[in-house]
Amino acid sequence: MPQAVFFKIWESLANLTTPDERIAYFSEFINKMQKTAYSPDAVDILYAKIVEKSITTPLKVIFQECHASKSTLLRKFVKRTGVSPKTFARIVRLDYLWTKIKDENAVDYQSLVFDGNYYDQSHFINDFKSIVGETPGYFFNRNLNIVKLFSGRSDGE
Repeated sequence: MPQAVFFKIWESLANLTTPDERIAYFSEFINKMQKTAYSPDAVDILYAKIVEKSITTPLKVIFQECHASKSTLLRKFVKRTGVSPKTFARIVRLDYLWTKIKDENAVDYQSLVFDGNYYDQSHFINDFKSIVGETPGYFFNRNLNIVKLFSGRSDGE
């Protein structure tokens, strides 16, 4: 990217402290460069609804709220995000559980199963292993500070 155009934004982004501030600033910058403001499409709406509701709401209900063809939504969602809506919902669910345990020194699997709305502990373990690549027992037996650092949540988020 040409330095003359983007140097000011790089400087401004460097001075912001939280990811939310950076996202808001960058979004405002991009919107100013466009002739018309960005209008969220069906994929944006599906993405936002998955983030908002996927812990407690089945994906088929979320699809019904998007008012678009399911097959088209699936195809466009995968193209834009690189994962299916179901995989994204599973990632959101694990991220939600991570925020619940990040400050604890011990992991209570029964609470995670309940809070994550899993059918049973086996369902939770299989989901966790398919997303993270290892079992929750192996993952959480490490030093949790290292886990926080790798997750990007070590700064108190």
